[in-house]
Amino acid sequence: MGTELQWEGHKILIESRPAAKYFWLATETVIIVDGVEVARSGGFSFTEKTIGKIIENNRSYELCLEVKVDLVTFISVPYKLLIDGDIIAQGRLGINNWPLFLVPMSILPFLICC
Repeated sequence: MGTELQWEGHKILIESRPAAKYFWLATETVIIVDGVEVARSGGFSFTEKTIGKIIENNRSYELCLEVKVDLVTFISVPYKLLIDGDIIAQGRLGINNWPLFLVPMSILPFLICC
């Protein structure tokens, strides 16, 4: 899953998935441009900003991915991708392996009760 975009001849892939380092309770988001990871972020926050750069012909472009938590966060999150301040894409970013969220959620009640 994830979102794949084309921008001025570049292939941009955005992926978000539950991360083991957050006990599958939060996501980690990665931006990959032309097969190279340019940014990674994640953690427990309601708004996530991931910033990276594309360098081409001695020119640098800044990528900024804004992701916000909403009610349907288990399956997808709203996102906006900006390059040099211009909105390139926006919509919903599907979360890879979202059923992993269910593992800690099913264990949590037992930990609280005991």
